[in-house]
Amino acid sequence: GPLIPSPQEIYGWGLLPFTSDSSGSSSFGRPAQLEKFSKLGVVHMCVSEWCLLILTRTGDVYMQFFNSEEQSLYFVEELSSKDVVQVATYHEGHHYLALTTAGEVYIWGNGDDTGITEEPTLVADLPDMDSGNLVTSISCGAGYSAVITSNGQLYTWGKGLYGRLGHGTSDDQPKPKLVEGLQGEQVQQVACGGINGQTLALTMSVYL
Repeated sequence: GPLIPSPQEIYGWGLLPFTSDSSGSSSFGRPAQLEKFSKLGVVHMCVSEWCLLILTRTGDVYMQFFNSEEQSLYFVEELSSKDVVQVATYHEGHHYLALTTAGEVYIWGNGDDTGITEEPTLVADLPDMDSGNLVTSISCGAGYSAVITSNGQLYTWGKGLYGRLGHGTSDDQPKPKLVEGLQGEQVQQVACGGINGQTLALTMSVYL
């Protein structure tokens, strides 16, 4: 007969109040299965200071807050009609990004120069599918964000401390801005750092 897939097993440990075994005993310091998460079909997870961000195979986004003593997931309903393919957060940060198949980027939390956005809000001033150069990757830092487009361009915005946005100043940037110093390069990956201000970009080298 057809193979029946086994339930997905997801484990957590550390300072997670909602990790406990079936008897209710604490599993502090040891991996504990998060049974309610296993039914979601998780394809990606990332952790911030306050919560766990979960993306499912159906493109749904959930949040599990670490101050919750129960495995109660918050469904991000504002993204339910979007086909989300990537989520991002920073482990010491309070803001979140979601990328859709259409190349749209949504932001919420408190992570850029526009203040607190409680509901996912579409990030304007980014290339879209109509331009043929849509966003394909997203990344979060401590108070700033970065995205990479299909033609290898890098855009950053948010808090500009120590010049970490790459625009030649320490000014804040409320809207996504092209990092002109990488023009002509094919950016493949970007890693955003902490409050001390460091950003790394990996480019594709072409040898003739």
